Amino acid sequence: MAGETYLTLVNSVLKRLRENTVTTVEANILSSLVGEFVNEAKSLVERAHGWKALETTLTVLTADTQETYSLTGAGNDPEFLYTYNNTQSTPLKQISHEQMLYRKTTAAPVSGPPYNFSISGVDSNGDLQVELYPIPNGVQTLTFRVSRATPDLSDENDVILVPQRPIVQLATAMSIAERGEEGSISAVEQIALADRFVSDYVATQANTEHGKYDWRSE
Repeated sequence: MAGETYLTLVNSVLKRLRENTVTTVEANILSSLVGEFVNEAKSLVERAHGWKALETTLTVLTADTQETYSLTGAGNDPEFLYTYNNTQSTPLKQISHEQMLYRKTTAAPVSGPPYNFSISGVDSNGDLQVELYPIPNGVQTLTFRVSRATPDLSDENDVILVPQRPIVQLATAMSIAERGEEGSISAVEQIALADRFVSDYVATQANTEHGKYDWRSE
């Protein structure tokens, strides 16, 4: 289940390797390496499916003549689920950066309630920035519903949001591959087990709502 801490995940992998558990991830070379594998496995599991736990709603308030806005908390590679101009009760449609440039270089500047946005870069905090069209002519409330990856686990008490079991299985597989087979189970078998866990969790989430619930092992 989700909600386990970084240290708990590392110790779960160490137990599967028949190693002593630790009180801190950086306790020794092996636990530190397992910590790296846990973060790699977390990233793989997060990208494997549209987990509801990774979704968040971001609100942007526009200002007169300001074109570019940071999506604070989105990170640099979010998936846009839906975008909306609340003030106008209309969709906010994403267009390419090239389309945005074309509109702004081939015609006189247009101001008004925004109905398009494009990705314009990343700010100093590592959050995505968007450019709006038309150029806002006042305060508008925009909603961005996104799914975004979480930062790497670093503190022992950092908590994961996605299912824990496939992360442990994948991190164990990476550890086994690093030092050779462990007992009677191979890294390939361990990865297959992780895939099975992900499929089970995807099916569980699919039972609660409709949407895209296809799982493909990468």
